[in-house]
Amino acid sequence: LTLPSSSQTTMMRNEPVPDQQPSVTLDIAVNGPIRQYNTLDRPRIDPEVVISISNNTISNTHSTDNTRRTWKTSRWQSGFQKLLDFRETHGHCVVPIKYQANPSLSRWVRRQRYQYHLYTSGKQSNMNAERIDRLNHVEFVWDAQEGLWMERFKDLLYFKSCHGHCGVPTNFAPNQQLATWAKFQRKQYRNEKHGRQSYMTSHRLTLLEGVGFKWKLRG
Repeated sequence: LTLPSSSQTTMMRNEPVPDQQPSVTLDIAVNGPIRQYNTLDRPRIDPEVVISISNNTISNTHSTDNTRRTWKTSRWQSGFQKLLDFRETHGHCVVPIKYQANPSLSRWVRRQRYQYHLYTSGKQSNMNAERIDRLNHVEFVWDAQEGLWMERFKDLLYFKSCHGHCGVPTNFAPNQQLATWAKFQRKQYRNEKHGRQSYMTSHRLTLLEGVGFKWKLRG
């Protein structure tokens, strides 16, 4: 048996084992082409193209906003015109809360009151100073409760035109809502006279007395 010499043993000891070769060779073999692909084959994006796309996106967004704003303005104008038509027919802008002849007008009126409330509260709203001026010009009633009161007052005027007086009885079958309202006004008037809490205002009192409202009914 011949043993290897010391020099041969040293060479064998220093000879790299295949499974223990440095990983740098594998890294170069695998990662090298990937780095080359990422660097050379990746499509380049022209900055001017990016700017152009961004500008077009902004332009399209502005165009959409303008279209939406124009549509809302047109829709508001359509509702306002319906209000003017109502005023031309009835002589006032007190649109009933439930107006069967034109339900969309009733909804439009409620929406204006709601948007006005948001506007005066400092919240985001579609209402603006120009619309407020236009509505005030036609004596639009902003407060819903006041609007309901005025609606009944208009019924009172119609009652007077038919009967020649404002002595609405407690029970009035053709318009029981008017009869209930008239009874409530009399009660609020008495409360006001006796210093009790009352919903009767000086404005309402002036309107009622101006048309000869009967505060007391004959027994």
